[in-house]
Amino acid sequence: MSLAPVYDNGNAFFNKRSLTQMDKRLGDVEAMKEDAYKTPRCVYKYTGLDNEGHRINPFDFIKGGENIDCNAALSRFVDKFEMSVIVNIVDDIPEAIGALAVMPKIQKEFYLELMRIRYNLLHEIAISRKTK
Repeated sequence: MSLAPVYDNGNAFFNKRSLTQMDKRLGDVEAMKEDAYKTPRCVYKYTGLDNEGHRINPFDFIKGGENIDCNAALSRFVDKFEMSVIVNIVDDIPEAIGALAVMPKIQKEFYLELMRIRYNLLHEIAISRKTK
């Protein structure tokens, strides 16, 4: 394993949310679902019936199943994804180095729960397509 450049601006994991806010949301199933797949929007837009550009919710786009390349990518992802590998990687991140906070325990729990919820939804979508 080696370091890779950062391609994300941190918004996928709510980088501006405080540890207190993360802790509160972890105890609220609906709030976590909201964070995991209802709130996110990507930079890509589509034109709706009102002729205005709207940012796409990636989970709605994936669920819609209209893009065959996206459908194939979802199937490949679900077949290969191993949450235990992600958990191990996150667990290996130090909570702090000296006095510098790196990734406190509550932040790790919050990020992992977001990933679990997102994966479960993607898995459900993929399975429902295979049974059709």
